[in-house]
Amino acid sequence: MISVFVQIFTFLQGGLTARLLGPEGRGQLALIVIIPTLIASIGMVGVGRVIAREVVSGYEKLPSSLLLISFLSTIGMLFGVFFILFFYSEIKGELLYSALVFLFYIPISQLSKLFDGIDQGGGTLRRFNVARMAINPMIAVCLLI
Repeated sequence: MISVFVQIFTFLQGGLTARLLGPEGRGQLALIVIIPTLIASIGMVGVGRVIAREVVSGYEKLPSSLLLISFLSTIGMLFGVFFILFFYSEIKGELLYSALVFLFYIPISQLSKLFDGIDQGGGTLRRFNVARMAINPMIAVCLLI
């Protein structure tokens, strides 16, 4: 049921974004979003499962998990800055600023994966599902505002 709810709101926010931005704005949004999203995803491959497994054995290793997330986020953001400045050298002004600011998506995304792993490992699936369900409606409301 929750997956259906998430899919419906994902579909709605995609349609709203396309209508509000138009073709040119949609391309600029893709330019800004793609690099941080890829870096965050690649940087977290397998980490969520490891954190969930460690939480089952006890919460003693959570500080080291937070340190790992901080390290991965820092490396990811530095790589993102290098990548944007080197490969997207033709973009200037507000678009460049927006691309660099959106790199903060990396630590936010990775911290959310940490908390997801804690919830899953701790067996608090209700809280995990509520958090997962709440994100897409908030994005859709922000698009409407």
